[in-house]
Amino acid sequence: MTDSLKIYTVASYTHRHTVWLFQARLAAEAGVVVLDWTEDAPALSLPVSERRALLNAGTSCVVADQREAACVAADLMVYLGDSGKDTAVQVGMAKAVGTPVLGVPGPLENVGLMLLNAVSLWVDGPEDALDVIVQISRCRRHGEPERPCASCHAERVCCLVH
Repeated sequence: MTDSLKIYTVASYTHRHTVWLFQARLAAEAGVVVLDWTEDAPALSLPVSERRALLNAGTSCVVADQREAACVAADLMVYLGDSGKDTAVQVGMAKAVGTPVLGVPGPLENVGLMLLNAVSLWVDGPEDALDVIVQISRCRRHGEPERPCASCHAERVCCLVH
């Protein structure tokens, strides 16, 4: 049996609740290890102006070195859109180090060409992303796929293939 799949979910700070919900489902349904940046983000109990100041100053956010380390440590990155420049940079970091990226575009997001091509596999929504991750996790835990890899819908982001 191999170690657990490590997932790093990147999204805009404004999608923090969505990230929490997604990560909770990942842990419950796929049994993965979550690499979480939200613990270091400013507390939601702070007034918006203070949170914005902390985010802009970078004093309460995960610094670039920590994000880069998460991109390297992850077996898979999940992009939850519509997200900004910092998130796109992290997708680029993951691509540069060979970490596959599973993308979920925002409902009204017009994905740019660079982001479009940096993501290994695009799916329609979080439920589809969960299905892909559950399949990869199941294969990783059991050492062999439930079905042949050639017909697996997770092949483009599977760390067992790459």
